[in-house]
Amino acid sequence: MVTLVALDLDDEIQFQCFHKWNNLDRVDSAWKEAGSEEHHRQYLEERVKDPHSIPIVGYWDDAPFGYFEAFWVKEDHTSTFGETSLDYDRGYHVLIGEDDFRGFEYRHGWAVSMIHLLFLWDPRTTRLVNEPAVESPLILMSTLSGGFAVQKEFDFPHKQSAYLTISRERFLQLPLLQ
Repeated sequence: MVTLVALDLDDEIQFQCFHKWNNLDRVDSAWKEAGSEEHHRQYLEERVKDPHSIPIVGYWDDAPFGYFEAFWVKEDHTSTFGETSLDYDRGYHVLIGEDDFRGFEYRHGWAVSMIHLLFLWDPRTTRLVNEPAVESPLILMSTLSGGFAVQKEFDFPHKQSAYLTISRERFLQLPLLQ
């Protein structure tokens, strides 16, 4: 069972997991945040204070497996690359730190949970955005299998991405919650 909780800066287990995960080569290649405990404490403190971002820790059967950042698209750099953003569009960034929880069978569980959470969190949110790297075909394909649709491809300074969206209406029509 997947549980998603807001990051607690006082939770040492959450912090140590975040620190460990960001120093994994495969995570650092995407997030570019490898560093010291001090660097990671500062990073998380900034995210908690940032009103447009919500840091979240994912648990699978009580085992921490990943870190997510939910954000308002209009207030994120993503908005400059996609179609016109509505005021309450949301997006999320994903870091799956534990190898045991990588792969489609796990991705489906946490992705559906995250999407559902973001639509429930604010009823004004009618669309979610995701921007996976196109050079990560497994991530891209698993995101598409979750109901997202490609709007276009674009270049961030650090990666070429696909701009993906899913509407609340589409998500609720799919048999993903069963």
